[in-house]
Amino acid sequence: MSAPKTPEGADSRAAIETSGRRAFLSRTLGVTAGLVGAAVTAGAYAVPASAQKSRLLAAQDNWRFCQKCFGMFYWDQTGGRCPVGSGHVPYGFNFVLPHSVPPTSTAQNNWRFCQKCFGMFYWDQTGGRCPVGSGHVPYGFNFVLPHSVPPTSTAQNNWRFCQKCFGMFYWDQTGGRCPVGSGHVAYGFNFVLPHYV
Repeated sequence: MSAPKTPEGADSRAAIETSGRRAFLSRTLGVTAGLVGAAVTAGAYAVPASAQKSRLLAAQDNWRFCQKCFGMFYWDQTGGRCPVGSGHVPYGFNFVLPHSVPPTSTAQNNWRFCQKCFGMFYWDQTGGRCPVGSGHVPYGFNFVLPHSVPPTSTAQNNWRFCQKCFGMFYWDQTGGRCPVGSGHVAYGFNFVLPHYV
């Protein structure tokens, strides 16, 4: 599988990745329906029922926690680049992150995939700091991530913005490893990110 891709301004429906595994889970286990139910309950998707199905399709899986740096990264079997060295190492949940939907009071947009390190970072035109060198480079979808809502069995809290590198990382009081040096520094919202069971 390649890195997440969609040309800027392209019809997001044409670029949505729907693997056989995900389609199978959606039909037989109702996993995707459960994710939407959790998001609606948490207030992440305040849309009419008729629009929920199209909102559901605007999500991408294979986002993972790196057990070396504690960052969120896209897993495509190569691992991207970790600030600890070499590639990221996936651990735990398979996160399914919403994109291409309007932001709300409990969902922040401008979260992007970095095509250099494969990490999730907040895009503010500066690019933060990438472990490959200089700033992150945005590519693909504009992710809209839920925050300030209760965690559920399919949504994990304690995901935070690092004010040093602008990356998304899991905050466990140690801070993981930041490309700027030492641990990440949490700032702002407490993100609650959806994942498969």
